[in-house]
Amino acid sequence: MTREEKLEYLALLEEKARRLDEYRYRDFGAKLYPFQKELVWATKQYSQVMLMAANRVG
Repeated sequence: MTREEKLEYLALLEEKARRLDEYRYRDFGAKLYPFQKELVWATKQYSQVMLMAANRVG
């Protein structure tokens, strides 16, 4: 690669990193469990919501 190509490649990598950081919440909903999605949708209608959960309680 020539120097110019390397600089262009570096600029593209930096732009990719910037976009990944800027849009990191775009895929947030895809990783949620159904009860978590329901909670997120409830915040659309209600200003206060609560999720009570625990690990290894039973």
